Amino acid sequence: MISNENILEIRARNFYEKKNNFKKYEDVKSIKEYGELKNVLITIVMPIYNHPDFCLERSLLSAINQKGFDNYQILLVDNDSDNKYHNDEVIKKMKSDKIVYFRNQQNIGMFGNWNRCIYLAKSEWICFLHSDDMIKENALNVLSNIVSNHPEIDQLACLAEDYNSSENSEELFLQYTAKKDINEVSVKRIFESYYYDSMYTTVKCALLKKNYMLELGGFRDLSDGIGVDDYICMLKYAHYYKTYQADALLYSNGWGENESLNTAHWYPEMIANYYMQKFVYKNKRLRFLYSRRSISMLYDKAKKYNSGKNFAGRIIPVDIDEMVNDCGIIIGKIPVIDLLIRKGMTLLIKLFREMKIESFKIKIINN
Repeated sequence: MISNENILEIRARNFYEKKNNFKKYEDVKSIKEYGELKNVLITIVMPIYNHPDFCLERSLLSAINQKGFDNYQILLVDNDSDNKYHNDEVIKKMKSDKIVYFRNQQNIGMFGNWNRCIYLAKSEWICFLHSDDMIKENALNVLSNIVSNHPEIDQLACLAEDYNSSENSEELFLQYTAKKDINEVSVKRIFESYYYDSMYTTVKCALLKKNYMLELGGFRDLSDGIGVDDYICMLKYAHYYKTYQADALLYSNGWGENESLNTAHWYPEMIANYYMQKFVYKNKRLRFLYSRRSISMLYDKAKKYNSGKNFAGRIIPVDIDEMVNDCGIIIGKIPVIDLLIRKGMTLLIKLFREMKIESFKIKIINN
């Protein structure tokens, strides 16, 4: 259920607006408990809260064990204001001078903590690493090689693979963090249009310029309007700045009981993404066809949620009448013609993307 107030807000929202989301929690202090902030090229930022100790430990180890690149720091910001989960014990056990650890005096929510990480970092680039994920031991070496040789890059994403974060073994850690020999990387430009249908790249292990994230205003908080904001923020970043993706598998994405599987967000996120699509299509020549395609995709997603045939394998009940009302859709059922429009336009969009590809290859110096 989405409130009337939030529906009105999202219908009027400018999805390209640079709004300062950092000020929402500016009165909440983050107290430094370990390490010293330094001016480095890259800060690995780790917003943490309640993942099991073994998840946090291996994630942190993957960051500490970087090979071939040393001009970086690891910044952890803990949302566990009461120290209920004792994350500080894991951090101090590492005894690494790469680590700086802050604890928020109050839980400021998931995106509030992401923003605090950005704000505190002292570097040109930031690189998100979530505390149930891992990075390859040569991740920063590969990414830094590319951006140092291509100053036109404003964001550099990479490829990721999924793993079951509930498993805990040394073999699993080595499997997902061991260096893969990479001598040459293909890098392509990712245009804003790539994000119209899905979150084409994520913040995970992507090099993002701190100053640009400050200019954009960071991430919109979950309690402010509707929808999960990492997708919308990545669209906005690609709208204003040049985004690229390296064809290199450098990140392991842990699937378990994390925020991505909090299905309470799924319906509001679906509605928010629909309105985002409407916003970006509104000035296009073929906006009528884009609109029909978006509606068809909305119904298809609702069908997957109701059937449990989604990546979580769970049934997330969607009331179709409620969805129609929330999205202001005139029709209550999708005609066959819309399915044909969707398939035809999807094919055309793919062809246009392939015609527009901007890419280059770069040799990687393995130090």
